[in-house]
Amino acid sequence: MYFNLYNLLIFFGVGQGLILGLLILLIKREGGRATIFLALLIISFALTSGKHLVIDLKTQNAWLAPLRLPLSFFLLMGPLLYLYIKSTVFPQLRMSLRDWLHFLPPFIFLVLQLGVFLSEAVFPDANLAHLAFLLQLTEQIAGLLSFFVYGYLGLQLVKEYQRWITQEYSNHEYITLAWLQKLLVALLISWLLLFGFTLIDLVGYQFHLPPSAYYPLLLYVSVLIYWIGLKQLLRIHLPKSTINHSHKSELVSTEHLENLQDEIDRLKTFVSQQKPYLDPELKLDKLASLLSMHPKALSHLLNQGLHTSFYDFINYHRVEEIKKKLIDSQYAKYTLLGIALESGFNSKSTFNHIFKKFTRHTPMEYKKKHSYV
Repeated sequence: MYFNLYNLLIFFGVGQGLILGLLILLIKREGGRATIFLALLIISFALTSGKHLVIDLKTQNAWLAPLRLPLSFFLLMGPLLYLYIKSTVFPQLRMSLRDWLHFLPPFIFLVLQLGVFLSEAVFPDANLAHLAFLLQLTEQIAGLLSFFVYGYLGLQLVKEYQRWITQEYSNHEYITLAWLQKLLVALLISWLLLFGFTLIDLVGYQFHLPPSAYYPLLLYVSVLIYWIGLKQLLRIHLPKSTINHSHKSELVSTEHLENLQDEIDRLKTFVSQQKPYLDPELKLDKLASLLSMHPKALSHLLNQGLHTSFYDFINYHRVEEIKKKLIDSQYAKYTLLGIALESGFNSKSTFNHIFKKFTRHTPMEYKKKHSYV
C-alpha cells in the first residue's frame, strides 16, 4: 500500500466522519431536521475526502480504480451547512419548496457525473476523460464558492440568533451559539484558502497537483466540521426562536407608552426594590408580566429608552448586587462563586465575563481592592 502520514490521517478521518455522522443520526434524533442535515454534511465531507484518498492511492494500486465513483459532494455541503444552521435557529419552521431547491444543482451534477462514469464503463473506447475532468473542475470550484456563500448566510443567521437571545434571556450560556459562530468564521477562512489553493492548482499546474497536496487543508476543515458534530452530540435543546419577528416588533412607537421617562423610572424602581434579577431563570416575558407590561413594550423601553439589551440590563444589576456583597461582612465567608450564584448568575464563566465587562476587573481583583467593612 502507498501510505504516508497524511494518507493515514485522512484514512482515519474518513472513518471517524462516517461513524460520527451515523452516531448523530442514531443518538440525537430529537434534534429533528438539524440533526439530519448535520449528519449528512459530515458524511458528505467524509466521502469527498475519501474520494481524494482513493484517487491518490490509485497511483500505486490499480485495483482501486472501480472505487472511483463520483462521490464528491462539494456542491452539496454548502446547502447542508446552511439548512443545518437554519433548522437550528428556526426549529419550528418547515421545509419549503424553496429550501429543497438548494439541492437541485448538486443533484444535476451528480447525475451528469454518474452518466459519464457509466458511459466509460459501458463504452470503454469512448474518450470522455476531458468531459469528466471538466465536470470535476466545475463542481469543485462552484462547490467551494457555494459553500462560502451558504456559510456566510448561515453566519448571519447565527448572529441574528445571538442578538435575539440577549433580548429574551438574562442567562444564556447553555443556549448560546457563540461557539458555532466562531467555528463558522474559521471554517469560512479555511474554505477560502482551499478555494485559493484550487485556483493556484488550476492556473499553475493545470489542475494536476496530486490529491495529497490538499490534505493539510482538508484535515483542518475536517477538524472544524467534526467539532460541530461533537458539539451537536453534547448540545442541549435550544429554545424556539422568534427572531424572524422580534426585531420588527421591538421598534414600537413611543405612543404605546404613555410616558417613556415615567416607565423608565418605574422599571428602575421595581428592579431596585424587588430584585427580580436574583432569579437565574429570569426572562423578558417574566419581567414584563411582573411589571404588567407587554414584552414588546418592555423590549422597546430597554432598547430605545435605556439603549441596552435585556441581557446587559439584568446582568448589570447582578454585578451591582455582587459589588455590594463583596464589601458586606455577612458574606465574608462566601466564595466568589457562591456570591455569584446568590446574585442570579448560573455559571462561573458567565459571571467572570460579565463582571469584568462592567467593572474592568476580574472578581478576584475587585475583591482584593475592596476590603470588608
